[in-house]
Amino acid sequence: MKHVNKNRLLLVEDDVILTLAESKILVDSGYEVRCVASGEDAIEVIKNDNGIDLILMDIDLGSGINGLEASRQILKIKDLPIVFLTSCIDKKIIHQMKFITRYGYIVKGSGEKTLLSSIEMAIGLFQSRKTIEAGEARYHQFTGNIVEVIRISDLRNKRKKI
Repeated sequence: MKHVNKNRLLLVEDDVILTLAESKILVDSGYEVRCVASGEDAIEVIKNDNGIDLILMDIDLGSGINGLEASRQILKIKDLPIVFLTSCIDKKIIHQMKFITRYGYIVKGSGEKTLLSSIEMAIGLFQSRKTIEAGEARYHQFTGNIVEVIRISDLRNKRKKI
């Protein structure tokens, strides 16, 4: 069943068969999907394509930089939600992931529902974070000006000592 969805995903996966299977699930669910097979290619896409809404990043990308390093470099370019895809998670990878802003990870083969709900959750969390950050910026802008207003008011309403 095809859903209407406007989100564009970047799928970074070096396994052609997995890329075909995952991209079919995503396209059938209404996502627009762009696929690349390396961390270097993912970085180039982010540099040149402002329309990506979420990245699905395989951690082990074969030769070249891995998904964790590609994610670090991408986040220096643009703030995007990244969901990691992996065959297995070991303690070393989990430790390395702690230092990267991420919106979850999916163990490959978890199924279509897990993949789709993880993407929906990541997009929702990212949008919520952006809304909160915008509200905080408005709050700081407003409260930063309150001191100025109080000072002006005090000068105008200063009472004479008796």
